Amino acid sequence: MERLTSHEALYRALEAGAVALTATRRLARELSRGYDRWQQGRGRSAWPAAACLPLEAWLAAAWRDLWEPRPLPSEAAHLALWERVVEADLAGGAGPPLEAAALGR
Repeated sequence: MERLTSHEALYRALEAGAVALTATRRLARELSRGYDRWQQGRGRSAWPAAACLPLEAWLAAAWRDLWEPRPLPSEAAHLALWERVVEADLAGGAGPPLEAAALGR
């Protein structure tokens, strides 16, 4: 069995895309620097940045991602969606054949 250094398991997880949550920004920076040193020690000259974040920053970003308002569809996209709904309804035998584009206006 391979013996790992105290942070090597964490660095391997970060390399695989894991996120390390810390209590402070200072600790997040220190973990990122340690990860960079680890990569350099392995002979790497370039690598993706480690995702080390203080819990507070991660929670704020997660909250923004969940509650950020999404843009409304354009008028053309809205009309196309409405046409699809009407066409699907008419295909189910809901009424006489009508021009779906005219119904969407």
